[in-house]
Amino acid sequence: MVQVTSVETERLNGRAVDTRQRRLKSDVPLNKLTAQDRIDETNRLMTALRIPERAPTVRVLGFSKFTYTNRLPLDDPQLEEFARRIGADYVVVAEQYGGQTNQTVMYPMTTVSSANATVNVTGSSGYSASGYGTSSGTSTTLVPMQVQRNVFIHSAVFIRKLRPQDPPYK
Repeated sequence: MVQVTSVETERLNGRAVDTRQRRLKSDVPLNKLTAQDRIDETNRLMTALRIPERAPTVRVLGFSKFTYTNRLPLDDPQLEEFARRIGADYVVVAEQYGGQTNQTVMYPMTTVSSANATVNVTGSSGYSASGYGTSSGTSTTLVPMQVQRNVFIHSAVFIRKLRPQDPPYK
């Protein structure tokens, strides 16, 4: 079962800024980091995400950032299904309001029409006749309209507990 939790965006962003600053100050290239360096970095992230497990018994599988016009509920089955599919045991989600955007939405517009006709006919031999007819119908057309929508920025971190087949930290 995948555990889905949330964390404040400022907490996640603060961790990212701290990591970037640490790397900028370091003389060690990323490809030369030791296993212990990677474990320490993972553990700082686990603390920020409030995940109790610590490296080397957990791995960060990846990060995702996307915008959507609605808030993503933590119990969204698609989120849990995606996490399960990639082998995650934890998903930590951060969300923040990102402003508004214009979106084109197709709205149905129905037109109702009707027609009436009256006919009077008089024949040459004096006969006459009259008639009356009516007709009505509807037509629906999709019309594009611009609407303003809220935008929410979602960040997700996918974490996996170490499996026997996983390679060790390098």
